[in-house]
Amino acid sequence: MKIITLDDLNEKIFQSKSFKPSRKYKNEADYLDILSQSKNYFLKSGSENEGFLESAIFSSNGFGDFFFKNFDIDWKLGEIEKNVNLSWQLHNFNFLRQSLKKVVLHQDSRKLKILIDILRGWFEEATREEKPMFAWNDHTAAFRLDFLINFIYVFDEQFHVDCKDKEFIFRLTELHFRFLLDENFYSKGTNHGLDQSFSLIKCLVYFPDCIFFIEQHNIVIGRINFELEKSFAADGAHVENSPEYHFTILSTYIKIKNYLCKYYPKYNDSSESYDIFINNALTFAACCILPNGLIAPIGDSEFKAPRIDFSHFSGYKNFEHLTYSLSKGHSGKDLGLYKAFLDSGYVFLFSSKTIIPDFKNRIHMIFKCGFLSYYHRQDDDNSLYVYGFGEEWLIDGGLYRHDHQNIQREYFRSALAHNVFMPWPQKTNRMYAPQPIPKILSLEADEITTKVVAQTSMYEGYIWTRTLRYNHGLYFTIDDYIRSTSNELGQADHYDLLFQIPSNKSVLINGKQNIKIISQISQLGINMDIISSSFFSIECLTKKDDPSINRSKIYNQLEDCTLIRIRLPWNKEATVETRLNYFNLN
Repeated sequence: MKIITLDDLNEKIFQSKSFKPSRKYKNEADYLDILSQSKNYFLKSGSENEGFLESAIFSSNGFGDFFFKNFDIDWKLGEIEKNVNLSWQLHNFNFLRQSLKKVVLHQDSRKLKILIDILRGWFEEATREEKPMFAWNDHTAAFRLDFLINFIYVFDEQFHVDCKDKEFIFRLTELHFRFLLDENFYSKGTNHGLDQSFSLIKCLVYFPDCIFFIEQHNIVIGRINFELEKSFAADGAHVENSPEYHFTILSTYIKIKNYLCKYYPKYNDSSESYDIFINNALTFAACCILPNGLIAPIGDSEFKAPRIDFSHFSGYKNFEHLTYSLSKGHSGKDLGLYKAFLDSGYVFLFSSKTIIPDFKNRIHMIFKCGFLSYYHRQDDDNSLYVYGFGEEWLIDGGLYRHDHQNIQREYFRSALAHNVFMPWPQKTNRMYAPQPIPKILSLEADEITTKVVAQTSMYEGYIWTRTLRYNHGLYFTIDDYIRSTSNELGQADHYDLLFQIPSNKSVLINGKQNIKIISQISQLGINMDIISSSFFSIECLTKKDDPSINRSKIYNQLEDCTLIRIRLPWNKEATVETRLNYFNLN
């Protein structure tokens, strides 16, 4: 299919006779009602940008504030700052959504004209030969199309908008529709593809008399069905490896489900299967919230409270699990001693109420090993995150920022920033699922102990098996076994067993086999005994030893941490056991 060219904008695009809405918006409730299926897009960017048309200040996430005199936006700002995510934030138009909302609610024609001029300025830059890098990005285009659809509703009878302005917005909307419809720009089977499909189907619903849109009906419906099926594993966990993405995409998923059931009655027949899946996904979401109410900062997740509208989920049975986590144990239904999501490769382990009765002191472990998507993948198979007694103990490198050209970002994605066992310097296979597929091999549990066995082949030429045993109290052990499977690829210099420790802990190497991790904010510590038949050395490293050794639990921010490195000589096979237990300094 031919993508619309720039010259095509000089021709008539929409074949409908009229797109003038008949509805007037008298108050916020009325406005949000007409946008009920996409209102979160307007709200989630936060109030920090709602004054853009008053101040001309673009408040970015993680990069500070930028002033644009006379609303003359520098659409190449991110390239100048060498921060690609800054470009993404600018070109997805999220910072304009609150402005659009205010224009409608206040019936402000003057500011509506400013918004239209901003769109014309964007289009002028986006059609230059040296266009901004995110002008025609697969994801920014989806968000912009959603913005443009809602923008068209602004053209109510109460606004005296120039016909040329109306025609420009209509044409720009179809330009985005055609761009996203093209297979070359369809990010199939990813969160980008889900957002693309959602925006496309809104065009079918909001413009029912546009012949071109209706002609693409089967393609758009086929895409949305595929994306809904592929976004989550059978056990309810989002496929892209990070708790924060699970929350975000689950929120989008349920909006799409409600949208389809409203506008396509046949989808109501599938509501029962939707509900089963959503209930599983809500339990997974509950497991991702730590006792302090924040999302576990593993993978591409920030250490923050979930920022979604939970009212979407209140009618589902397993919302009581999420309520339990969000209320910090005051209401809802307890998650028990563990929850396993074997299709996606997650096991969540919790301390027993008998041993640790206070919810705030609850030990919360996350063990993961799986490969469902290369999108946002980090080399964290068999990694373990540990939170307990209101503190982090074993941590994850984090997100930092979405910039694959950034050396620090690539460090955080690598095995070096996780709690893993690795042959050095073997690289991991990140883009495609290695064989055998990384997964949880078995799970055994009784009233005292849960045992999890997982295996990964993410290091080319090696199979690494990790066994975690937890007594749901103060003790847990980690058994690692790695073996080379290839004479050509299996030769490494040595093995490294790595543990990432937060900056509010002191690390003491006590003899040849013992490490003590001591809290600087409480009277607690973790004792680690290292047992192996092979000779090994123990080191504690910080960014003074290697500038890359940091963590990032807040977007675009780095903080100190300590890397414990236990080094073993290379052999065809290697085993090491780590015994860990909490202790009180008193």
